[in-house]
Amino acid sequence: MFIIFAVMRHPERNYFDELKKLIVLRFRERQNDCSMDLSEWKGKEIELFQQDLQERVRGRISIRWFYDHLKSDREDRIPRIDILNLLCQYCGFESWNDFKESKKEEGLEEAQGPPSKAQVDAEVEKPMPEKRRWVLISGMMLISLLLGVVLITTLSNDGQQEYKMCFVDSDFGIPIADKNLEVKLLEKGYEGSAIKADTVGCLSLFMNSDSFQVVVRADYYITDTIQIARDQNEKREIKLKVDDYSMLIHQLSVTSTEDWERRRDQLDKMIHPDAEIFLVAEDNQGIEMFNKEEFIDRMTMPISTLNDLRILETIYSDEKIHKMRITQED
Repeated sequence: MFIIFAVMRHPERNYFDELKKLIVLRFRERQNDCSMDLSEWKGKEIELFQQDLQERVRGRISIRWFYDHLKSDREDRIPRIDILNLLCQYCGFESWNDFKESKKEEGLEEAQGPPSKAQVDAEVEKPMPEKRRWVLISGMMLISLLLGVVLITTLSNDGQQEYKMCFVDSDFGIPIADKNLEVKLLEKGYEGSAIKADTVGCLSLFMNSDSFQVVVRADYYITDTIQIARDQNEKREIKLKVDDYSMLIHQLSVTSTEDWERRRDQLDKMIHPDAEIFLVAEDNQGIEMFNKEEFIDRMTMPISTLNDLRILETIYSDEKIHKMRITQED
């Protein structure tokens, strides 16, 4: 005789399914052409959702986690409570419990879980043939064993850990805030979506990996690649070095002078003979390129046409600026 046991539906699965629907509606505020069926989301939509989650609630989920939980049709599990809280906050609720209470008020009920101990005891106490009693007890023991295996598997597959990072100036130890600081996860040589730091230069990542790399960029700081290891799970302070040359060029563009020859000498020492400087218009609506001489001329005219510069990117060669992207502040 063959007995087939179905995997039990998680008691709170109904709530999680409702949360997934709200996630779609929330994301459609940004990407209104995305599918209403979350399981149909693919690469670009998932990437934009990761970015939207980071911008709204300062949290991150990996692509693997998205496929394991939001695209999976397994009904015997739901994510960890910290991730559920994050997703509920994304949808406008304070927490997972707050979301469940709201749904209970609307009449949503929990899925039917395994019978309680009282129900089992009452059933066992009823007069029944010995064979039926044995089958019932054996079935309950097997169900408990299956649920234990499912729990262990879920915990092992959903081993995401929170990594907290704060970025400070290497010279003075002060937080790097209001510098457009962003972090990109480096996977297989490719950079992921930009993750913005908060107002005090800190952010959190949720990762499964034992170690990973991030690329860190901030205005007037040298771009750096940082290795993060699992044993560094406490809030980590990461120091960034000031990009002296880009900072100086910015300062020269916002200060007046009558000593034009000195300014030319300063720029000449900083810039590589084969340098290419790109002036990018707002929202990339136009671009203009200068060589070294042209750029210095534009920066040292009594009536300069290059004022209030913001340095977007600086690449060095032989310790001099070889390529630079700039824009002009309004």
